[in-house]
Amino acid sequence: MQQDSPLGLFDHPQQIVFEAHKPWVMEHNHWHGHLEVNIPFGQPVSYSFNGQDVLIPADQVSIFWGAHVHRLTNSHDCPFMGILNLPVHLFLSWPLEHSLVNRLMNGAVLTARQENLLSQQQLIKWREEYEDGDQQLRQLVEQELILLLRKLSHYGWREVLSDRASSRSQHFGHPSSFTHIQKILQFIARNYDRRITVVDIAEHVNLHPKYVMQHFHRVMRMTVKRYVNSLRTSHARALLSDTSRPIMDIALAVGFSSTSRLYDAFKKEVGMTPKQYRDSFQRK
Repeated sequence: MQQDSPLGLFDHPQQIVFEAHKPWVMEHNHWHGHLEVNIPFGQPVSYSFNGQDVLIPADQVSIFWGAHVHRLTNSHDCPFMGILNLPVHLFLSWPLEHSLVNRLMNGAVLTARQENLLSQQQLIKWREEYEDGDQQLRQLVEQELILLLRKLSHYGWREVLSDRASSRSQHFGHPSSFTHIQKILQFIARNYDRRITVVDIAEHVNLHPKYVMQHFHRVMRMTVKRYVNSLRTSHARALLSDTSRPIMDIALAVGFSSTSRLYDAFKKEVGMTPKQYRDSFQRK
């Protein structure tokens, strides 16, 4: 079975990637390191997850971790579909219900029980606002996405594919365990605000540090260091926009050893300094 990773298609793997179009049948299976939110409007679509067929119902929000080997196999003449690709580091920085995060990061495919949580018009508006480039607008879109996922938790979900079913199949197109990446991400999410090294991570998952680095990069398409800095930067963004805490305090609170480390990572991830980012909110 052929698998292709689409992460190379993402020009900005640190950002949310919006898709809005008529769905098409995928020629090959693939995987990626994002959380994928699907909303087929009008008609359902069918996926294959690790060889298991799953129907994604119409007009309902469905979400799964793209580390599943997956492929859209039947569009059922669906006229329009929204897809939101959420970077894992961003998703794990959001204040979401633990059970939702846990189910997704363990491999379940979830569908909201409530219909029409998101309209086609709202999805298009989010894409336009997010791609506008205005940092405050982007932050507002992210906050609305958080509310969407919190509504999903409030109304409840169905597991159209359970984590137990998904764990019986191989992932990423090679025999390395799905749970390795899951455990690495969970360890980082719990410890990002202190000094952690690849050796610390490797000891936690009982793997060789070199294997951790290679396996993580193969799946997530970034280094462990880049991922940790991305998670720290995501938390710093929230603190810069929502509090008046000194930048030095924020740097230490999110795990950077100095303000200069925060500035370097922030400039690389966001394209501006932390002060410029904060000022962009205070001017409006």
